[in-house]
Formats: sequence, C-alpha cells, structure tokens
Amino acid sequence: MKTRTVTDFLNCELKEYATDILENRCIPADRMNEIIDEYSKIVGMDKFLDSNPENLSGGQKQRVAI
Repeated sequence: MKTRTVTDFLNCELKEYATDILENRCIPADRMNEIIDEYSKIVGMDKFLDSNPENLSGGQKQRVAI
C-alpha cells in the first residue's frame, strides 16, 4: 500500500495519483484506466490528467477531490 503526503500529491500528475488510490483499493490494473477515464469525464477533468495540481484552479482541484 502506497501512502502519499500532500507534498507528493503536488509533485505528481493527476492520473498517477488516481492510479495510486485505485492500487490501494486493490482494483485490477486493466480496470484502472477505464475507471479513471470514466470519472474524469464525468467531472470534466479528462483534459487535465497529465497536469500537476499546482497548475489547476481552485475549482478544478475540488473536482479532482471528488
């Protein structure tokens, strides 16, 4: 199980962070990308998966938290 601090979150891309969360929940690797793509589209963040959180607005950060 990976543990991340706030500093780790700020220094990685959104997709990498989401993948770590799903790994901690024992989601199979082949299903992870499907889940990330599906939910990022729902909250309108699919274009920002390769972005670092420091480059996002406050509202975008809130959507990532969902």
